Amino acid sequence: MTGDNTTEKLRAVLLATMMVISVVAMTTAFAGSAAAATNVSSGNQDVVLGAEAQSLGTSTTSFTISETTDDFGGSGSGEITVPDGVTFNQTQSDLTVRQTSSGSLSNVRFTDSQTIKFDYSGFSSTSADSISFGQLYMDVSQDAGSSFKVDTRVGVNSQSLTITTHQASISGPSGSFGAASTGNNIGTVTVSTATVDGQIGNQTDLIIYANQSNGVTLDTSVDVASTITDNNDNVNESAATISEEKIVVPVTSDFAAGDSVDLDGLAVNLTADASDSALTVEATPASDTGGSLTSTTGNQIAVTKPGVSLGSSFDLAVGQEGQATGDTITVTSSANGDIGDGTNVTVMLNDSDVTFDTSGTVTATVNNVTGPNGETAESKNAPAVVNENNLTVNVSGDFEATDNVVFSGFSLNVTNQPADGTDVKVSAQTQSSPNGAVITSEDTGTFITLQRPDYTYNGDTVDVDNDGEDQNALKDITVASATDSDIADNTNITISIADGSGVTFDQSDSNTLTLGFDDTATQVNPAVINEQNVTVEVKNFDSSGEAVVFQNIGVNVTADATNTTLAVTTNTSDSEVTTVLSNNVVVVNEVSPTQIAADPDVSDGDDFTNGNDVSATKPQVTNTITGQVRLQDDTGANFGAGDMNLEIVSTPEGSSGASLNTSTVTTASDGTADFNFTAGDKTGDYVVNATIAGTSTGVNITYTSQSGPVADITVTNVEDAIKGTATNDKQTAVLKVQALDAQGNPVSSSVDTSFTISSPDAENFAVDNWVNSTGQLADGTATGESIDASTGNLKLADNGTAYVSFTDPAAEDVTMEVEYGSSSDSGTVTIYDNIGQVSLELNESSVIRGDTVQADATIKQSDGTVITVPDITVNFDDNSNSNTTVNSASADTNGDGVASVTVSADSAGTSTIDAVTNLKKGSATLTIEDPTLTVSTDVDSVTVGEETTVNTTVTYENNGSAVEGATLNVTGAGVDVADQTTDANGTAQFTVNASEAGDITVNATLAGTNMGQATITAEPAAQPDISVDYDVDSETVEVGENVTVTATVTNAGDAAGSADVTFNADGTEVENQSVDVDANNSTTVEFTTSFDSAGSHNVSINDLNATEITVQAPASFDVSYDVDKENITVGETLNVTATVENTGDLSGETTVYFHAAGDEYTNTTVSVDAGNSTEIVQEIYLPEEAGSYNVSVNDLEPTEITVEEAASDEPTVSDYANENGVVELSGLSTAIDDWRSSEIGLGLLSDVIDAWRSGESVDS
Repeated sequence: MTGDNTTEKLRAVLLATMMVISVVAMTTAFAGSAAAATNVSSGNQDVVLGAEAQSLGTSTTSFTISETTDDFGGSGSGEITVPDGVTFNQTQSDLTVRQTSSGSLSNVRFTDSQTIKFDYSGFSSTSADSISFGQLYMDVSQDAGSSFKVDTRVGVNSQSLTITTHQASISGPSGSFGAASTGNNIGTVTVSTATVDGQIGNQTDLIIYANQSNGVTLDTSVDVASTITDNNDNVNESAATISEEKIVVPVTSDFAAGDSVDLDGLAVNLTADASDSALTVEATPASDTGGSLTSTTGNQIAVTKPGVSLGSSFDLAVGQEGQATGDTITVTSSANGDIGDGTNVTVMLNDSDVTFDTSGTVTATVNNVTGPNGETAESKNAPAVVNENNLTVNVSGDFEATDNVVFSGFSLNVTNQPADGTDVKVSAQTQSSPNGAVITSEDTGTFITLQRPDYTYNGDTVDVDNDGEDQNALKDITVASATDSDIADNTNITISIADGSGVTFDQSDSNTLTLGFDDTATQVNPAVINEQNVTVEVKNFDSSGEAVVFQNIGVNVTADATNTTLAVTTNTSDSEVTTVLSNNVVVVNEVSPTQIAADPDVSDGDDFTNGNDVSATKPQVTNTITGQVRLQDDTGANFGAGDMNLEIVSTPEGSSGASLNTSTVTTASDGTADFNFTAGDKTGDYVVNATIAGTSTGVNITYTSQSGPVADITVTNVEDAIKGTATNDKQTAVLKVQALDAQGNPVSSSVDTSFTISSPDAENFAVDNWVNSTGQLADGTATGESIDASTGNLKLADNGTAYVSFTDPAAEDVTMEVEYGSSSDSGTVTIYDNIGQVSLELNESSVIRGDTVQADATIKQSDGTVITVPDITVNFDDNSNSNTTVNSASADTNGDGVASVTVSADSAGTSTIDAVTNLKKGSATLTIEDPTLTVSTDVDSVTVGEETTVNTTVTYENNGSAVEGATLNVTGAGVDVADQTTDANGTAQFTVNASEAGDITVNATLAGTNMGQATITAEPAAQPDISVDYDVDSETVEVGENVTVTATVTNAGDAAGSADVTFNADGTEVENQSVDVDANNSTTVEFTTSFDSAGSHNVSINDLNATEITVQAPASFDVSYDVDKENITVGETLNVTATVENTGDLSGETTVYFHAAGDEYTNTTVSVDAGNSTEIVQEIYLPEEAGSYNVSVNDLEPTEITVEEAASDEPTVSDYANENGVVELSGLSTAIDDWRSSEIGLGLLSDVIDAWRSGESVDS
């Protein structure tokens, strides 16, 4: 027990010590940052750049996050993140939490390569908490930079820890050496590491580079191994190599912090063009992430050259020759001997447009140079050789440091090409000896600046619409002299505008150009203006700053103008200098039309208002009016040549004939365009929409078309009446009289007419007191109408209309005829007798409970004639029947004499509805039935043994509305389903599993309704029904020929299935395949075989009947031959007969080869039917020399033929020659005849032909 207690005490002390170390480390890391609420510390804040697995914390000192107050809160989440270029090494990192001062961490994990996240809980609210992690490792890429931050967050508190990166460095080269020198010792070069291990890794190369691009190379004559001091046994110096470019030193162990390698005694060579340079080291870290890193020395290898300088900077005028500078060019030695005895010192300018004036004399003064005999002269003057491109002097004696040559008295020529402000530098070429390298030096401190006159343009844009806009004024253009000679007296200054741009100078009298001069400068003659140029002759521009200002130059622009430039041309005393001011000095602003306005009638002089819709109470129907539209840009300037679209977008109902003379107009230069609108044949509003082409911006122009003059009169029945003299709705009849124009529109003016009435009983005539069914005067606000029954005069109101009302004590038709000029019309009203009966009809006599029917009561005379008088009140009643509700107790008749109400069917039964007026009654009976339910299911059939979910909907049959609360009872086919109740949507769901085939009945019941029913069919489970058949592609084949057997597997069942298909040949199984077939489908499978013997064979599938296959042998030939004789004379023909017999089952071809005297003589191909034979007779001519020869056919045994000399009495060639032994044509002809008659052979004939061809004697 004592030992255990001691161990526990030691652990407690160790933990306390670690916490103290952590707090001290945090305090150190954030000294001076006491305001931070959260601290971050690590045992390692230095890492190797470009290396893997760099530790963030050590085995003893953790990566710790702590709070100074209760910043973390009791629980939450936190994270640790590293920036781009740095990733966590998840393989080596240990996410174990070493300690928390209170509470605990959970779910510590990598969420990506740059983030660790964790959750915490149970932290103290009264004391500062801290979190310490196990060792974390990072991979630090070469792109991480010299330092980076590790960011932490615990809860809402964040803090960062800065990590410093390290890499190998190089230091130490020193020295100042002349250009074009060799073997320059640069002292000690040291490659070292600091702070952290592993900056240079084992089995890599340490490489030191010279700067070849700057003309510095390593001297390879140096024994590099002897220069290396390996201070820590890290490299193999004996294996080091050197080249002009680099030194390569193999590394044999990792460099620890502070390790170094020295190289003492290295030398460099410098070219003539060499410049100051540093050395570079390339080293690869241990466990690198991406290869080697480079570092450059802070010290430079300095390169010295003779110096060259101008006495001072000065300006020259562009385009002027012979400009005396009054300045000097000095070439100064920078080291003893860099300018040698007998060498040339040459000075040059770096701009080909600036040359030395060869017409003058240039003096070269050599100062403080020791001569070849040791003499010293303070100064020696000598004329320099002057060329356009350089000044040269040959010097005597070696120069020491600060000795110099001064060139003076030179003048310069400048072409008219250089840009304004071009700086020209002076350079010098020197040699240390006549055969030494040429060293070029340049003056970088002083310059010759080339000056053109100064130009300023206070420019602005020029707006251009589609047709161009004239006489825009450019702003001020100032031309000022920059030197004393850049603008000569009595020369022109010309402002030019680029040709072809569409922008030209305005030459009209309205051009606003004025000229302003500064100081002594003035004009010689007035300015001259043409389209491309404005020119003025000037003088007295003899000092810098003299200026002329071209003010308000007018320009014209075309519609297709483009951005253009202005150029200024001035003249020195030698040449013309033209300068383009800058790109797009004149910026053409192609404005767009943005504002549109309209005037509906150009004749009334109305003003435009942009964007406002406009209207006009005109024209008369079918008449034409001229309107106008206008376009402007954003500034309110009129926009010419702009396109606008016109469209009639609205017309009065029923009208026709409205039109525009065009659908598109193009504005004139004032921005306006006219159009013609023709109204249609109806009065009312016609709307024309005008829009800017290609946009939706537009305005509406409304034309309210007016009626034309009176062309017709109409009289129409408005309302019939019941007889009587009371002036009420029931006993007042109304006719409407209206005047119309030629298109049938009511006229809008008062009209005097005359009328006559057909009934003398009609009375109480009036034209201003009739009120329509809505309680309004029928003619509205119209005034001026009057009627005089005594004179028969009727005056229509100011809208061309009059409503004539009257009464009649008698039941009769009353006709009123109205005349106006040659037009007349008549109208008739009916005066009815009193109401004698009422008839009542229901639109449905039998309905379902809950339905609504319409009850229509028609008033009639006693004789049954319908009384078409409106506003007669009819009372309705259902005699207090509880089965119905009459929804209105009364209703007024319409113009057809019908009054209507609705009746609700509340419950099953019958109800009598009554309609009563003027003590007359009509009745109708309504029959009401309970509703019937309709049941529908989403499945019509199910499969026995399978569970199926059924969705059921119950609705009312009469209206299709959902039924809530209906009970569903499911029976049949062995199903067991509990009763279901429909929801508010009339739906219910249940599952069925039929145990037998049959019908499943779904009954729906609800109190007060008739039952509904649906049927689902339970069908047996589907089964496959598979059969197999086969076909053979050919029942007759040759030996070896393929026979293809196609088996067809058919599934006539309702379920997928499979079948084994076995292919047999000659009763033996050849192949077996298992074939899957979908329901009501078929598939095929092929088998192939061949037979190697002729005869009868068979094939079959499964146990189906076999098919006999006849296998035929191919054609086979037996060949024999005979000769007609075995002894012949020279030149005699031999006949060989070959017999070919086909012993096979098929016809075929074969080739017969004839051989004679050891060679193939000929061959013949023959076709022979099966079982038949044929003969071939071949003539063969053997050599015409006596002897034995073999003849044969194919490879049969040859036959020996003996060829003998012919008897002496047989013809020879001499028999066909003349007396001189020469065969002539006649002899040849005789020989041919003898050959044809078989008196001589072909061989002799051939010899005769040869003798004839040769023309020589056959006897010689």
